[in-house]
Amino acid sequence: MPTIKYRISSRVHNGQAEVLARFYDGEVSQRAKTRIIAPVTAWNSADGCLVIPRKTTPESVNLREIQRKLDELTDTICNAWWRDRFDVRDGWLQQVIDEFHDIKPVNAPKTLLDVYEEYAPARNLDEATKRQYEVLFSALGRCFGKRTLYVDNISVQDIETFVSFFRCEKTKDGIINRSQNTITGKLKRWRALQHFAVVRGYAETSPFLRYSIPVEVYGTPIFLTIEERNQLYAFDELSPAQKVQRDIFIFQCHVGCRVSDLIGLTKENVTPDGFLQYIPKKQRRRMPITVRVPLSAIAQEIISRYASIDSTRLLPFIHPNNYNEAIHEVAKLAGLDRIVMVQNRLTMLPEYHPLYEVTTSHTARKTFIEAMFRETKSERITSAFTGHADGSRAFSRYTDVDDDMKKEILGHLEK
Repeated sequence: MPTIKYRISSRVHNGQAEVLARFYDGEVSQRAKTRIIAPVTAWNSADGCLVIPRKTTPESVNLREIQRKLDELTDTICNAWWRDRFDVRDGWLQQVIDEFHDIKPVNAPKTLLDVYEEYAPARNLDEATKRQYEVLFSALGRCFGKRTLYVDNISVQDIETFVSFFRCEKTKDGIINRSQNTITGKLKRWRALQHFAVVRGYAETSPFLRYSIPVEVYGTPIFLTIEERNQLYAFDELSPAQKVQRDIFIFQCHVGCRVSDLIGLTKENVTPDGFLQYIPKKQRRRMPITVRVPLSAIAQEIISRYASIDSTRLLPFIHPNNYNEAIHEVAKLAGLDRIVMVQNRLTMLPEYHPLYEVTTSHTARKTFIEAMFRETKSERITSAFTGHADGSRAFSRYTDVDDDMKKEILGHLEK
């Protein structure tokens, strides 16, 4: 059981002195100032409390009020101990007392959540990124329980504990296995917060300087051939709702934007000279370039088809998850069943699936990139259409020179 003892300070001023507190339970022993002043002559050193006369006088009323505060403080400290007993740091007792008096701490240690609340507006995070951080904090909460994560006290071992927990998380419904790419994504966001804490002076160093985050591993990008793209657009045995999502997917195949940009497109993104013009969300903070893509005849046809549905939005887009489900359905119905090899992100082993099973919104962007690069043989021209940053590792995966391109280039040289 925790023990709290009070004594009067030896520093006396006008017959009064501050009450000092000592807390101990097991190996935990801390001292702190209570911020409560009491008359020295009324203090009982043996019992650690005030001696209050029975007769009601202004002095006895004042003593009762002081003792009442000490009793309330005792209850507060005990409650805080049961809450924090597995994560008690130096200065914990003084922090609890200051919170009792509603005293704002000076240079108090910052939690990871405190840092995020500064980081989000400072970096102008969009809603999708904020949701990713919510997922991270939810996972950290499940991993560390009631422990408070202070940015100046997070270790490499804490990171390793989280990775071990998150990779094979045990739930009431079974074990959730997560890929290395998923784990790497979470660690990168955590690392960004730790770096921000160092920049702001909340931590001397980041544990990620001593922890190497594994790089994401991706297989060869899967895309639709031009013939498959046209086959899907020509397939008409679909419900009206399926046709809408099919058209949006085909539009994305013709302009190559990310789904995060596709969602936000409005009629104002189409210029009078027939271009789709936008600033990619992913690059707005680092490289806010304007991407201009000339609209093909099919892209313009699709825009015209839905021009009257919404006064502002370019296309009647639905939720990204529903969009991906619709893409699977229409691709299957249209007979896009070419067998492709993909890498299992959990086992890292190759697997074989029909094309419709692995076709997603990002497949449209890959289809555009592959077709553009195959036609131009130029990374610079292709990236001008897609908004990729210079040196992008993701972009380099889309621009591999295959055997057909080698033969075509060699054929031009022989002429």
